[in-house]
Amino acid sequence: MRGDNHLLAVTTTTDEITGEVKPLFAFPIQVCKATAAEADVKFDAAAPSGAPYKTQYVDEATGEVFEWDQRQRGVRIGDHFKPIPDESIKEIEESTKLKTIVVEGSAPLADVREKFGDRVTAIYFVQSPKDGSPKAYRLLMEALLGDDERPATALVMKRSARTRQKLCFMYADPARQCLVMNEVAFPAAMREPDEAVLSPNLAQVEQKQVNMVRTVIDGMEDGLVALGAAEDEAVPMKKALIDKAVEGEAIIAPPKPVAETAAEDQIEAALMASIGG
Repeated sequence: MRGDNHLLAVTTTTDEITGEVKPLFAFPIQVCKATAAEADVKFDAAAPSGAPYKTQYVDEATGEVFEWDQRQRGVRIGDHFKPIPDESIKEIEESTKLKTIVVEGSAPLADVREKFGDRVTAIYFVQSPKDGSPKAYRLLMEALLGDDERPATALVMKRSARTRQKLCFMYADPARQCLVMNEVAFPAAMREPDEAVLSPNLAQVEQKQVNMVRTVIDGMEDGLVALGAAEDEAVPMKKALIDKAVEGEAIIAPPKPVAETAAEDQIEAALMASIGG
């Protein structure tokens, strides 16, 4: 698997004179996407003749057509555009990149997963590149695994992906026998629920109805089994429908289901039917 190369600094020291943070126990790693890129068929666009077409860029102020490499880059402040030289933009992006993945701390994996459970945004595999240190990689993986005396541990860290910093935690996956990194949202980036999101809390419910919903949930199939077997059914379905459309067959999407339990007085009857009452 190919991915982005980083230097992982598990421990660091700070130079007392310069204040520079220097790696101690550190080694190169490669971060690779853990989710497969599906061979999905993407819709394209063409000119009326079916040939490719060119895009024109038009200056809204003058109406003149310009080329892509003639564009200005910068920032827009209010109604004013402030140009910034391309070289400065490049240097700004490089200046804000983390050159090394520095571990911020460690904690039991179960606690980290509980804290970040609703903030995981991406999953990656971590491997040792060709010029890396398999021994250092293996040592870290074994150290993070849990045993009878110590729970499995996760390392919390930040890294740069393209031009943005990402908050992550890394742990050893015993089933896959490798290091796995979960990318999570920064706390400051999490939105607070607004009035529309919180409005259902004003609805009045009875404990009897709550118990009925719990009965429905408790009677469901094992969700962990479903998680292990779930797949994106839309990919093969989309491919089959595209084949039909290419052959000239008309494609008609099925109608959206009507919510039969939307009315307040129908909810309890639907719950009774769900538990066979």
